[in-house]
Amino acid sequence: CSKRIISGGLYRFFAWFIGSFAVILNMESMICSLKKLRHCEKAFQLSNRAMILLISIGDFCAGVYLLAIAVFDTIFFRKSYCTHQFSWLTSLNCAVLGCLNTFGSQLSVFSMTSLSICRLHGIGTANTYSTPKAASVSTKVFLCLQSFFFIFTALTIAVTPLLNDLEDYFVNGLTYHDSIALFIGMVDKRMNTKALSATYGRMKDEVLSWELINKMMYQLFSHEYNLGSGFQRRVHFYGNDGVCLFIFTAMMGSVCSSIL
Repeated sequence: CSKRIISGGLYRFFAWFIGSFAVILNMESMICSLKKLRHCEKAFQLSNRAMILLISIGDFCAGVYLLAIAVFDTIFFRKSYCTHQFSWLTSLNCAVLGCLNTFGSQLSVFSMTSLSICRLHGIGTANTYSTPKAASVSTKVFLCLQSFFFIFTALTIAVTPLLNDLEDYFVNGLTYHDSIALFIGMVDKRMNTKALSATYGRMKDEVLSWELINKMMYQLFSHEYNLGSGFQRRVHFYGNDGVCLFIFTAMMGSVCSSIL
C-alpha cells in the first residue's frame, strides 16, 4: 500500500514550502502589526491594523497546520501510513491539527470581511474631505470586543465538531480492534446498524445514535473477544481522507496572506 497523508510529491513540496513561508512571514506580520498598533492615532488606522493582525494570526495557524502535516507525513509515517492510518484518524494529534486549521481559516474570514467593510466605508467617505476621526477610547474598546468575538466564534466553530453531545452530527464512523474480523477499516452508521439488525432482528428502521451503537457493540464483542472498553475508537470530524483538499485550501489562504 502506497497511501500517505499527503498523496503526491507536488502537494508534499508545497506543504513544506508554503507552510514554512506562511509561518515566517505571518510571524513577521504579527510583530510589525503589534508595534504599529501602539502608534495608530486615527480610528481607521487602528481598525485596519487590528484586522490585519487577526488575519496574520489566522494564516499563521494555517501555516503551522501545513508544516505539522508535512512533518507527520514525511518524518513520522513516511510509507507506513497504511499501517497506522486509523490510529492517525482517531488520534488527538489529528483532531488538534484539524481544530487549528479551522480556527485559523474562520478567524481570517471574519477579519477579512470586517476589513473589507471598513475599506468600503472609507471609499464611500473619501470625497467628503472630512478630517479622519481620532481613535477614541470607545473605538478601542469596540475593537477589543470585536476581536474577542471573532476569536471566540472561530474557536467555537473549530471545537464544536469534537463535542460528545454532537457526535451524531460529526462522527464519521468507528474503527474496531484488529481481532474483530467482521469489521475492517472505518465502519459508518449504516454498516453498524446492519450488523446490529442481523443480531437483534429488525431495528424498526430507526436511526441509531452513536452512543447506542457503542453500547450494543460492546455487549456483542467485548466478552466474546475478551476486549476492554477501548476495542472501538471514533473517527472524528477531522479524521477523513480529504487532507490534500484541506491542505490546498490552507495553502491558497496562507500564500495570499503572505504576499499581501
